[in-house]
Amino acid sequence: MTFWDCKEPADEEAFDCDNGFAVLEQIIMPSPTYRARSSSCIRMIVGHELFHHVEFAYTNAGGGAGCGNTFGITACEGQARAMQDKVYSDLDLSPGASCIAGFQTEVNGYLGSPDRELWSSGYASALFWTYLMEQYGTFNEEPYRGADFITAWWELAEDRVADPDVYGITADTIKLFEPKATLLNTYHDFTIANLLKNFSLLGLPADAQARYSYIDEKPHLNQNNTMTFNAVKMTATATVGANQTGTLDFDAQNSAVTICDST
Repeated sequence: MTFWDCKEPADEEAFDCDNGFAVLEQIIMPSPTYRARSSSCIRMIVGHELFHHVEFAYTNAGGGAGCGNTFGITACEGQARAMQDKVYSDLDLSPGASCIAGFQTEVNGYLGSPDRELWSSGYASALFWTYLMEQYGTFNEEPYRGADFITAWWELAEDRVADPDVYGITADTIKLFEPKATLLNTYHDFTIANLLKNFSLLGLPADAQARYSYIDEKPHLNQNNTMTFNAVKMTATATVGANQTGTLDFDAQNSAVTICDST
């Protein structure tokens, strides 16, 4: 890992960098950004960049280079943002851990604006990958709960670098863990969970409670975890007269290649 004194906007000769990024050989961190930051802040950023190295390794092993230009930002940045939350067990409540680009910030950003194309939502798709890990992954311990789902995703992706169908890879990874499940139905459950997570689900069967809530929001034994996600934004206008009732329908739209949440 290398810390650089990044260039000023007027200095065209100096080395440039953003909030921290990875290349195949190293992680590059800008000293002006991090010299006064907390250790939890730096560890959180490094956790994100370390997962980029994992992505690079699988992509390169399949004959490609990098990640984003091959599999797109939703797979590469969304997964990395989700995985930075899985690296450490002590950062959920650390005030300094969301110093630059926090997992919870991206989650709340998506929930505040869910009517976007999932496959172009980039970092904000971290919530969707978290949902997939919780629903299909078999690792049950914190903080790496469900990370085996992402491992399986990249093992398939390595063989498909020449035809990087992110939708297909995700659908096939789901079927590795649950042969009868589909990506379409999982996405619909995801959109429902984003609403129902804020309601009491005690009257539902245990499998339905798990399907429509997030483990990451629940307290964990011997850990002081109170991660909470914002309520999902739902916009609609209706006029209901006195002594009348009305119904509002909210649909999750999708197509073969693009899945959108129109709420």
